[in-house]
Amino acid sequence: MIHAIRANEVYGMTEFDVKKIDYNYCHKKGVKHSFNEENKAAGRVWMRGFMARHPELSVRKPQAISIQRAIGFNADKVERFYYLLEETVFTKEDKRKIPAQNIYNIDDTGLTIVQKTSRILAKKGKKYVGSLTSAEKGKTVTVICCASATGHYVSPMLIFPRARIKPSLMDHCVPGATGTCTKTGWVNEKVITGWFEHFLKEVQPKNKEEPVLVIFDGHASHTRNLDIIEKARENNVLLLCLPSHKTHRLQPLDVSFFRSLKCKYNEEVRLCLRNHPGRRLCEDQVAGLWRRLSGSGYCEERC
Repeated sequence: MIHAIRANEVYGMTEFDVKKIDYNYCHKKGVKHSFNEENKAAGRVWMRGFMARHPELSVRKPQAISIQRAIGFNADKVERFYYLLEETVFTKEDKRKIPAQNIYNIDDTGLTIVQKTSRILAKKGKKYVGSLTSAEKGKTVTVICCASATGHYVSPMLIFPRARIKPSLMDHCVPGATGTCTKTGWVNEKVITGWFEHFLKEVQPKNKEEPVLVIFDGHASHTRNLDIIEKARENNVLLLCLPSHKTHRLQPLDVSFFRSLKCKYNEEVRLCLRNHPGRRLCEDQVAGLWRRLSGSGYCEERC
């Protein structure tokens, strides 16, 4: 199935690849050059000129894509998913069975107090340039997010990596948010069942005329969870699972929301460290930082 992988998307060329191609082209066509014969590649000067002649090109850091994701992302599986989605949302007469405000997507992401550092300005030639973080390594707090197609956000659930939940961890979070804990800080079957109960209380699907559709990924805690399936049937909720190894392209929150969230979260951590020199952040501040991202205000004394 390797032939199914689109080379232009997952097999990019590095600068050295381009230099090698140019050297081979000149050698084959008999073009005079001053390239390095030992490396059999063009030089840095030629590369700078090449980039100047092609302003539509840029050197970018690619997103890592596993072989399973690359092979699994094919037209048949994607079309099958959208066929099921259309069949669920519309009738044969193209009338809506489920309005847009009743279509929700759930996904989770990880937040850490050791933020990803941003690029900074520094004097040329300076060997060491640093950017402050709270620690060498940080624990990851998982956040379960859910939003409708019309932009209604369900209050999040935060999962802390600890044995017991401490009420103070949620003191400054957004109103309605809930917190829990696991030893790893990751989602498991018990946690996702608790989140679904939280979702039912906030969305109240039983009181809606049309059913509510929830689109989620194929994690075992979702697809093999009988409690969620039974609660969904009892509460006017339909469940639709995204095809495996395709969430990096089809998961709405993953594609359009989490990237911006992570950038703004990292900036909030950086500002907190700058505004309070000598103080480090810990997991107690994650809920408050989340509240700042939502624009709901924040107690500056905690940051």
